[in-house]
Amino acid sequence: MKEKIKQIYNESYQNYGAPKITEILQQSGECIAEKTVDNYMCEMGIQAQYVKPYTITKIDSDFSTELTNILNEEFNPAEPNAVWCSDITYLWTYIQEK
Repeated sequence: MKEKIKQIYNESYQNYGAPKITEILQQSGECIAEKTVDNYMCEMGIQAQYVKPYTITKIDSDFSTELTNILNEEFNPAEPNAVWCSDITYLWTYIQEK
């Protein structure tokens, strides 16, 4: 049984753990529990490799193709609340202590 477990483990490039190996063994007609497969894997010193999913950590900040000038430099709108504008300004300050 340990040889079958080792074979399935190696065919999966060391990715499968006890649940998946148990499922494959049961599909091939073996009658074995997940805990037994886990115990055998511990005895052989093998364990599944965790593959971290790829996540995007940085987003391209070039929005020049997506932004349009809808104000068209008309800074005096015809009615109140027709145009809203905002700005984020970072002011680096240094306070000198006496």
